[in-house]
Amino acid sequence: MSKNKNDKTRAAAVPADLTTIEPAEIKGLTIREIRYQRALVALQKDFCREKMNVGLMKLKNSSPFSKDYQGKTKFLGRPAGIVGKVIGGMNYIDYILLGFSLFSNAKKVMGFFRKK
Repeated sequence: MSKNKNDKTRAAAVPADLTTIEPAEIKGLTIREIRYQRALVALQKDFCREKMNVGLMKLKNSSPFSKDYQGKTKFLGRPAGIVGKVIGGMNYIDYILLGFSLFSNAKKVMGFFRKK
């Protein structure tokens, strides 16, 4: 019997003919608003894709290990770009250690060729 009461309340809540519903009673987006939202999302996707492509091309052109590397010096090309990146990323302690290492290696080589 309680099942019958629930069926009656549901039937009362839903109108028999959907054409009798007023537009003010419907809550949600219209077809025009949905199309606008879809166009907006498509435009945002295009902008993001273009931004990623530009960033990728910048990265590709600035990497000294890339085939398309466009360094500041065209004469030396890729080797100068790699050396410039390595030297640019070093601090004073790195320079001191590099100099000490080169000096000790040069000293060993010169000692080998010295007359006994």
